[in-house]
Amino acid sequence: MPAFRFHFSPRSALVPVLIFLILGTALGVTVAISSRTPVIHAISPRFAEPGDSITITGRHFGDERGRNSVSIAGRTPTQSAYLSWSDTEIQMRLPHSVGSGVVYVTTPQGRSNGVLFGNLRVVPDSPPDHPLPGIPVISSVSPTSAQVGSTVTITGRFFGPTRGAGVVRFPASGDNRFDPFVEVSSRESGYLEWSETRIRVVVPDGAASGPIVVETDRGSGAGHPIEITTPPGTKTYSSPTTFAVQYRVRVATPKPVSVDRAENEGPTDGTDAADNGDVAVAAIEHPQGFVGVWLPRIAVGPAQRALQVVSEKAPATFERDAESEFVRLSRPPLGEHIDIERTVLFHRYAVETVIVAARVEERYQAPAAFIREYTSADAYLPVDDATIARTVQQVVGNQRNPYLKAQAVFSYVLARLGPDPGVTLDPVAAISERRGDAFTYARLMTTLLRRAGVPARIVSGFFVTVDLEPVRHHWLEFSIPGFGWVPADPAAADGLLGESVPEIVVGDPVRYYFGNVDNRRVEFTRGVVELPSILRNGRAMRPEAPYALQSVYVEYTGPEGLIVVSWPDVSVIGEY
Repeated sequence: MPAFRFHFSPRSALVPVLIFLILGTALGVTVAISSRTPVIHAISPRFAEPGDSITITGRHFGDERGRNSVSIAGRTPTQSAYLSWSDTEIQMRLPHSVGSGVVYVTTPQGRSNGVLFGNLRVVPDSPPDHPLPGIPVISSVSPTSAQVGSTVTITGRFFGPTRGAGVVRFPASGDNRFDPFVEVSSRESGYLEWSETRIRVVVPDGAASGPIVVETDRGSGAGHPIEITTPPGTKTYSSPTTFAVQYRVRVATPKPVSVDRAENEGPTDGTDAADNGDVAVAAIEHPQGFVGVWLPRIAVGPAQRALQVVSEKAPATFERDAESEFVRLSRPPLGEHIDIERTVLFHRYAVETVIVAARVEERYQAPAAFIREYTSADAYLPVDDATIARTVQQVVGNQRNPYLKAQAVFSYVLARLGPDPGVTLDPVAAISERRGDAFTYARLMTTLLRRAGVPARIVSGFFVTVDLEPVRHHWLEFSIPGFGWVPADPAAADGLLGESVPEIVVGDPVRYYFGNVDNRRVEFTRGVVELPSILRNGRAMRPEAPYALQSVYVEYTGPEGLIVVSWPDVSVIGEY
């Protein structure tokens, strides 16, 4: 049985006892119930015709069928459909009476995770009227077989004249018991067209074969099957763990201090000294008026799934972006502070890839906007610098294969830099001084990849040690055609995570951290999140050492006066 662990530190000791009780009770019940709950790992084949044999593999199905059953698209086959039943495998013939939909295995211990399955004979070209008017109806998907990053056209009706809050979901690859879908990403230019009868989307990273689902504010309709292929190789999401994480932003008004004391001690913000030992702090002038904080969200995607908010404490919140939210508040009284705080649970996976370089195409099918965003310069990546251009020519030369370009750049970064956790350098300075922290490693490799024409982005957040200590960390992802994002962590490969890596990685870290990443991560941002200005006539600023990359962190209005806004490190308060 998985063991639930709590870790206490000076920061986590401040967590209310109630949160621990809620988490302990919720997770304890979950672990107890799920110890023998059936789990489906795979269905083979994922598409079949009536009369074909299908195999369901997993665990905790029971040694014999008895009262156990399988349901497909809401229907339970009769006894004659079952060919064999064991604790880890079920074989059966697909009945004529079932359609395309979700497959479950049910035993007295509970119902399994759902896995999507397609009956090729009962996917109508012209679906009948939906029983609920306005619910999306998919009539066709073209092409019927696609790769990650390619464009798919969905035709039907009741999609709505504009997208609005509508989403398109694909089946998630790998272990999908916690979250069976992955959404098309608007951040990655995934929605190309949306009308009442036609949608064009880009197949998202982490998608698998199975029925596509369209959801609008009216609801979601039946799925329509599609096959997803990844010719260059395979990507697996494995070794799931669950983290309970608390993070916050503090807004404080310092007490007035004498000039001598201010020079010796700095401003007092009403917090303990220990609470400011590892924070990204920004001081802003403002005794009256308002402060607006863009609070980052823990990222959700194929490697981080099923995020649940356990508790939160914040003044008026205005949702503005899928990756962050805007919180507006008035200045706190002198010597006091306001915490914007959130505690969440989520499932984290290791990401492992096996790629055959000879199968990687040179050209990308992704939209031009995607290529432009992830190959251009930004505030952290001087892609157009002459030194970067010369370095890429020396390292990559005439190589045209994106995967082999990435391999060459990874090797160069490890050879060029030496780990120095106390030094953050821009990529050009790093090439000259040959050292840097994790952010320096990630910035240099991402900059060189973008200059070489390989879409890449920095991933920012935390590495979690086996003792549940969070360490601010940065790594990266690069994209290859027909496959999607591939992780790389040159800093971890070069020893910047210290003794933690040997405890979680079997084998050579240099080989592992090109193409793979462990499950000890808390991701906040992938790339730089561009955010709008909200406060009228407000001034924007950012902290010196943020753990999330955003274009705006704080906005404020009002005349002179001191306010301190700080981003303490997250607290990992539990794992199971």
